[in-house]
Amino acid sequence: MEASQEAFPDLRVEILETVEDGSMVAIRWQSHGTHTGNFIIWAVGSRAAR
Repeated sequence: MEASQEAFPDLRVEILETVEDGSMVAIRWQSHGTHTGNFIIWAVGSRAAR
């Protein structure tokens, strides 16, 4: 989690939909942010990511 916060300091997560079936829940989400630091295999890009 810390690595993603460093790579995308303005990261925002939007919950698009939740579905419940008994004891199970599924969440459809989308995240937005600006890539300003290294993350896993991606080097710094300073571009918007979705």
